[in-house]
Amino acid sequence: MRLTIKTKLMASFGALIVLLGGAGYAGISSLQSTNDRMTAFSQGPFVQVQEGLKIQSGVNDVRRVVARSIAVDTSENEKLAGVLDKDWTAIETALATMLQAMPEAARAKSADLAPLLADVEAASREAFAFSSKVDILISGTFLDASRDAQAVLMADLEDLKAKVVSENKPGAPAALAILMDLQQLTLRSRIQTVAAVSRTDLAKIRESVATVSSNQDTLREKLTTLAALPAMAAHADAFGKIGGHWDTYYTQLRTYLDLGLENNLNEALSTINERLVPIALKAEARINELNAEASALATSSVAESQTAYEATRMMLIAIVAGAVLIGIAAALWMSLSISRGLAKSVKLAEDIGAGDLTQTVEAKGQDEIGDLLRAMNLMTDKLREIVSDVTDSASQVAAGSQQSAATAEQLSQGATEQSASTEQLGQGVSEQASATEQASSAMEEMAANIRQNSENATTTEKIAAQASINAERSGKAVANSVEAMRTIAERIRIVQEIARQTDLLALNAAIE
Repeated sequence: MRLTIKTKLMASFGALIVLLGGAGYAGISSLQSTNDRMTAFSQGPFVQVQEGLKIQSGVNDVRRVVARSIAVDTSENEKLAGVLDKDWTAIETALATMLQAMPEAARAKSADLAPLLADVEAASREAFAFSSKVDILISGTFLDASRDAQAVLMADLEDLKAKVVSENKPGAPAALAILMDLQQLTLRSRIQTVAAVSRTDLAKIRESVATVSSNQDTLREKLTTLAALPAMAAHADAFGKIGGHWDTYYTQLRTYLDLGLENNLNEALSTINERLVPIALKAEARINELNAEASALATSSVAESQTAYEATRMMLIAIVAGAVLIGIAAALWMSLSISRGLAKSVKLAEDIGAGDLTQTVEAKGQDEIGDLLRAMNLMTDKLREIVSDVTDSASQVAAGSQQSAATAEQLSQGATEQSASTEQLGQGVSEQASATEQASSAMEEMAANIRQNSENATTTEKIAAQASINAERSGKAVANSVEAMRTIAERIRIVQEIARQTDLLALNAAIE
């Protein structure tokens, strides 16, 4: 395979791009995986825990609403009922969202939560039904409501006492004693009614109610006894008035005694303490268990994300380190191969410039530098041929010159002989003709030598012109070599810049 500089550059940067692409893909895949885990966490365990906390907060608020309904005035119970409905709507919504966020298996294991919360709702509404009837200020309300009737009754008895004292009739002390007992019965009945509406023990409430009922009978009996006394004969009309005022007073007492018998406070407290609180705590404990499972799942997801992050980090470090090493190796490889090839080319050019045409370089590479070295070897061979041709032409010219000198010598000798022959004309016409023929032959041979010299000169001129052309080509080859070396130097600079950019990209990738 021909490994040109272009191929080497493409292969090196292709490898770097593949590694960087792999690093980018690994980073994006890791980010996608982390995003998927975070999405699953935010839509699963996180939602489950948040909604579970909402349910717990809602249950606690329900308990507060029920407890508060005991302590507030009954006029506010309608508002609290709306708050209670709103709380349970929020709890049901949170429960549905919580179950939806759970995996199918966890949802099946949490099937007991909905019935448990339904029991909590039933207990809370039952407790609220009792607590909403509780008037925590009922004692004061009763005292305010019965104050006028008691005052009228006590005023009647006090007025009658004053009359008995002023008249001082026989039996007056007994009458005064009975009137004082009636006043005490009035006060004790009021006190017992306050106890009946304030207590939560049903037995004690019934005891107070029975006491007040007994006071009713006792008062009637004492009024009858009082009317039979001689000292009260003149005040028969007062007994009817006292009896009527007592009936009014007792009616008020009875109304609150009946409220006490309902024992709404005790029922509310019993429902809250015996049903609502235990089942609410059980529901909260169950939600805590589910939240603990969700937290464990979230912790596992975080651990998996941490493991994936560490693996991705190591892989990215390895890829970036590999890319850096490959970039450095490729840069060194190409720079060394180019610099060595150029050094050989420069050395060969210097030898040629010095006139040493015996030097050649070994061109092993298959890239542009190898082509340059082979071209310079070929140029050296061509220059050798040109020099050899010039040498041969010069030898031929020298030989022609020697032959011309011999011919001239022959011409001189012939002229000498002709002169001798002229002096010896008498020697015979045949000898003169022979000499003339030799002279003619010599002249022809000289003309042939001159033509040969002319041809040799022409050949020498052609060889010189070819040598000039070859020299011009050599100059162009050298110029092209210089230009190629400049191009190679520029490419080396680009490679170094790309290596530097690669280092920066690797550093950025490592930082990210």
